[in-house]
Amino acid sequence: MDTTIREARLEDSRAIAAILRALGWSEQIKQEQLVDTQAHIASYLERCLLERTHTILVAEREQGYNMREVVGYVSVHWY
Repeated sequence: MDTTIREARLEDSRAIAAILRALGWSEQIKQEQLVDTQAHIASYLERCLLERTHTILVAEREQGYNMREVVGYVSVHWY
């Protein structure tokens, strides 16, 4: 399986939300619906992309013929 690192896009918000929920370390995220977490992540991504205050990368892995899945991410805030 080939893994690719690339800049995050708005459409990655669902995958990032799913990763955060799977980690289970945030009580707020554990208690809210996936759709709400996804909306928060999308808003965060949009703001970060506009302000250029963060670098957000995702790791994508091939899951089949022409299918790729986000399997990880990292967010760095630049001061």
